Amino acid sequence: MRFSFTALLFCGLAFAQPPQQSNVPDDKAVAEIDHKKYTAREVRELKDGLPPRFRPMFDQNPAMGLQQILVTRYLASEAEKNGLDAKSPNKEELAYQRATTLVNLAVTDYADHIAISVADQQKYYSEHATDFEQAKVRVIYIAFSGGQVKSDVKVRTETEAKAKIEAIREKLASGADFAKLAKETSEDQDSAEKGGEWGIIRRNSKMPDEVLKAIFALKAGEVSQPIKQANGFYLLKVDEFSKQTFDEVSNKIFEQMKGDMVRAWIDGINKRFTVKVEDSDFFSRPQPPASGSR
Repeated sequence: MRFSFTALLFCGLAFAQPPQQSNVPDDKAVAEIDHKKYTAREVRELKDGLPPRFRPMFDQNPAMGLQQILVTRYLASEAEKNGLDAKSPNKEELAYQRATTLVNLAVTDYADHIAISVADQQKYYSEHATDFEQAKVRVIYIAFSGGQVKSDVKVRTETEAKAKIEAIREKLASGADFAKLAKETSEDQDSAEKGGEWGIIRRNSKMPDEVLKAIFALKAGEVSQPIKQANGFYLLKVDEFSKQTFDEVSNKIFEQMKGDMVRAWIDGINKRFTVKVEDSDFFSRPQPPASGSR
């Protein structure tokens, strides 16, 4: 059985009460551990040796944090003393973990040194104008049951729900007020109480693709055809379209452009190391066992 001691490191610290701040002199002994006294300076240096993400947790309970640091160092020293770091597969695992950490550092360093001018961000904004469109939408929702229910419970079938939503749309096509019908018929209670108001929907809003496509295929004032989802049908109406301003999305644009540049850089590296196979037998994949074989 394998145990992960590092998974337990600081796990009990996040919910402790933070200590009161103090100005203890560096040379003052503040703790005795395993028959050794530790000064405030030594404890602070041990804390500073932690990765930055662990330091706030250390501050929540410095005594426990100090204990965890020393226990970790002791066990790591014992492992090295017993040569565990030089044995397979441990040495390969350690080398791989080091390489993986360095890969992440290299990518982060590349990203941190990317500079994108405001002019280039504004150019991106102009060239991707549709990405920043948004719509003020109203909705009418009619539900149906798609699963098994008790035989004595009356539920609406998909066919019945479709007939009802189509009848509602016919009323809208004849000039009925969407907000009034939403209040009277929609089964999305939150929006129904507000005349079907669904809020501002953007092209990157988290909702099904077919719903987003239907919204942005409409013209202002138009009502969609019924849109079937897992447990109901939707009718959508766009009150108005607008566009997010550059100032509203400049941070997102910067992150998007930076992400695109990082991906392009990584793609270029991947292409450099594309494998051109010259012996297909050497690189052949193992065949799955035949069906029914043991």
